[in-house]
Amino acid sequence: MSAQERCATEQGMPRWVRSRGALLGAMAVWLPLLLAEPAAQVAGLRPAWPSWLGLAVAAAAFLGCGVVGSTPRRTARGAHPVGTALLVVLAVTTLLLVSRSADSAALFSLLVIAAVVVLDGRPGLVAVGVVTALSAVTVWAAGGTAGRLSGTVVVTALSGLGSWTFRRLFAVIAELAATREALARVAVEQERERFSRDLHDLLGHTLSVVVVKAQAVRRLAARDAGAAAQHGADIEVIGRRALSEVRQAVAGYRGTGLAAELDRAVGALAAAGITATVTGAPASGALPDEVDELFGWVVREGSTNVIRHSGARRCVVTCSQTAGTARIAIADDGRGVAAAGTAATGAATGAATGPRGNGLAGLRERVGAAGGRLASGPSDSGFDLSVEVPVPQPLPQQAVGAAR
Repeated sequence: MSAQERCATEQGMPRWVRSRGALLGAMAVWLPLLLAEPAAQVAGLRPAWPSWLGLAVAAAAFLGCGVVGSTPRRTARGAHPVGTALLVVLAVTTLLLVSRSADSAALFSLLVIAAVVVLDGRPGLVAVGVVTALSAVTVWAAGGTAGRLSGTVVVTALSGLGSWTFRRLFAVIAELAATREALARVAVEQERERFSRDLHDLLGHTLSVVVVKAQAVRRLAARDAGAAAQHGADIEVIGRRALSEVRQAVAGYRGTGLAAELDRAVGALAAAGITATVTGAPASGALPDEVDELFGWVVREGSTNVIRHSGARRCVVTCSQTAGTARIAIADDGRGVAAAGTAATGAATGAATGPRGNGLAGLRERVGAAGGRLASGPSDSGFDLSVEVPVPQPLPQQAVGAAR
């Protein structure tokens, strides 16, 4: 199996299955090492078969604790009942074997490791202290030497603390892996929302203009074939431009600049019979790229709403810039309260009000991400949409020279 296939297979396995394999592998390595000294002591006892049977039971209970400890808990609180039963068996076996020979005290290391694996967390840490104290009492009662007693206590405590530390470390690693997967899912969802919002803004404006142009073609076809043909040609140009914009959106280039959007908006509004006036349009390069692109989206969304919903005859786009702030406003003289008020208010508050609210809601997200403020709603003469965003100011020439 190739490395790529093996990685794919492991990723398809539940995390607890991979953890079980790692934990059981580590316990299987430690088992013969910790049983070596007790087995050597058993060989010199007569009769030996009860001790050999006890070692076999201890080994089986130890591995059983590993299986239970690496399996997802099926009880809401406390230790797994099977794991608790195995711990009791292992503890009784250890006490009997060490009571028969104090030199078999290494079995307490098996017991403390199994207790940490089954109990985990704070109960596992408590179990380390309990097993360490039990080992000292048992070795002393069995007539073990002072060296054997101190060695058993130190080895048992270190085995338990080391196992508990690694157990918690593996738990943290698993939690970090789960968090990474959750963050990846959130990033994918956010990217999907961004992409769908971009496509909505791109195609919503384009299709609105196509509808207006098609209506003009239908009206003029009978009495002015030349004008109808011109509008038909415009539809072709708009369609090709939309295809290019969709490709750019797929490639990650979202939106165009303010100047290009103003030109498109003026043409689209004129085709819809709406007189468009632009005042204060900034010169090329006067705005930072991100602000220029954002204002392009404002013009696109605002002009689309005017064409679709307002029934206006005039539309005014006003741009202004002061120290640290850039502003753009779109005002029309249409049916602001009756036609667009509900949709705009819902978009401004983030409420779902149907298809009309989606564009302004997406625009509000863009403006909020740029640290700006969006205001929209009906006015005395129609409907107003305004956006203000902060613009970083360049350092004065003297400050730049001093910095150098």
